[in-house]
Amino acid sequence: MSAEPPAGAIGLAGDAGQPADSDDIGASAVDVAEAWLSELADKMAVPASHVQDHLLDLWGALDEGPARSEVERWLTETLLRSRYEVADINDRLEALLPTS
Repeated sequence: MSAEPPAGAIGLAGDAGQPADSDDIGASAVDVAEAWLSELADKMAVPASHVQDHLLDLWGALDEGPARSEVERWLTETLLRSRYEVADINDRLEALLPTS
């Protein structure tokens, strides 16, 4: 049994861009994502290790499902990069956790 998210809360998109089941994301995953977005607000770019740290936090807060699989793909990619532009991170998080 899952409660309805509060109005304006971050929701989750499934693979086809449709809203995912509410079981895919818990309040702690939303908190992790919102805290990360807030931290990125005044930055232009961050090291890949920074992205890894936050993705691991997000991965740990997600249940099995499409969102967690996408975070796993993103984590693998961070091994090949040295830094990320904040705009790229924002775009990816928006696609993963669009506002409702």
